[in-house]
Amino acid sequence: MTRAIPCTPQDAASEQEQSSPARRPGRPKLLDRDRILNATLNMLEHDGLAAFTMSKLARRLGASVMTLYTYFPSREALLDDAAGRIFHSFDAPPDDLPWRDAVEAWLRALYDLFGRYPIGLRLIKWDGAVTPSWLDVWVPLLRILSRAGLSGESLIIGSNWVGRTSMALLMTRISSSEEAAAVEITAARNSHLDPKDLALVQELVRTIGDADTDAIYDFGIANIIRGLAELIPDDKPTTADV
Repeated sequence: MTRAIPCTPQDAASEQEQSSPARRPGRPKLLDRDRILNATLNMLEHDGLAAFTMSKLARRLGASVMTLYTYFPSREALLDDAAGRIFHSFDAPPDDLPWRDAVEAWLRALYDLFGRYPIGLRLIKWDGAVTPSWLDVWVPLLRILSRAGLSGESLIIGSNWVGRTSMALLMTRISSSEEAAAVEITAARNSHLDPKDLALVQELVRTIGDADTDAIYDFGIANIIRGLAELIPDDKPTTADV
């Protein structure tokens, strides 16, 4: 004789869900953290950080602001997690590479990261504070330079050299067309320029938008590594450096 199994409230709810009609087309999907983070990143890419608000996000998702606060306690917490979605995906180089190869791999991984998520450049810090997940990107560089023999002041100089130079190169990558427009406007307003100088500026404007940003970044990598070699103790030039 088969023993009857008592029906629990969970079983009853499951049976009710199975017997209930399918969700009507057009009804909004239920919210979850992934959906909120995806919408946040999409809004940040299109509208920028300054324009991002919880109320705008709620309207986009067809939800109330209070519903969003059940998943994220504040705008800052949501932005921290959105930044984490980006920075946790950073592909750090392996620890066994020679320092030159490791620095190049780190710089190329950085280039790839911000190629996928340009808004990440704005999410490294805001309101004067560095987002915690940025350390997933920054600490691997510090380990590389430390293994190469840098410490104390030389580590500060080296890491700042790599960080600031690479950020400048990355900003050039995503803003070349805006830069061209700005230069063109400035040139038009400065009629006092010598005709030869004005022609030079106009030539620059014509070529900025077509500049090969990959080649510029490659040039930057070579010079970043060359600069670091000045700091690395007992660094011996290789054939490739000569």
